[in-house]
Amino acid sequence: MTASNYQPDNLCAVIDRNGLQISGSTEDVMKQEDLAARWSTFGWHVLTIDGDCIAAIDEAFTKAKEIKGKPTMIIAGTTKGYGSSLMEGNSGTAPGGRRPHGKRLPHAAAK
Repeated sequence: MTASNYQPDNLCAVIDRNGLQISGSTEDVMKQEDLAARWSTFGWHVLTIDGDCIAAIDEAFTKAKEIKGKPTMIIAGTTKGYGSSLMEGNSGTAPGGRRPHGKRLPHAAAK
């Protein structure tokens, strides 16, 4: 709310909305209300994008530069671990429970 009060049109923030947390789906643990509506109500210009798509991210930052008189919030819908067969869409661990959330991958898996 403070940001929208001062209207810094050079401020752009990104929410990584992957729908997961350590204990599972964010919707199972604590439902996430309409984030776009919330940030809009706070006075931000809101863009909702496919955060797994580099072109969409680039386009969102380009659009954010064009917005005048308010900050921009980019809500990036992402898939946790996108592109990794070991981690994609997995909240806590990879198959077999070997890779806890927030821990780095073993050297062999990181290649």
